[in-house]
Amino acid sequence: MTIELYSKPMCVQCNQSKKTLDKLGLNYVVSDVTEDEKAYEFVTQELGYSAAPVLVIKNESGDVVSSWSGFQPEKLEALAK
Repeated sequence: MTIELYSKPMCVQCNQSKKTLDKLGLNYVVSDVTEDEKAYEFVTQELGYSAAPVLVIKNESGDVVSSWSGFQPEKLEALAK
């Protein structure tokens, strides 16, 4: 499982998501959608989200198995189990 966090600077929900992932001991990769055009296009065009943060869960093959927008601690906690 791979966790990808798409965020932007000065985003309270993005920072809360990072803090929660760190607290839960989960490894994740962060992409700043304001600096990475490919990340921005993936989140907005392929996934259809318009607000940060966006969390994407991929399986070992790299396929998206789950994604959501916003700070959702209950979903993050479920990943840790």
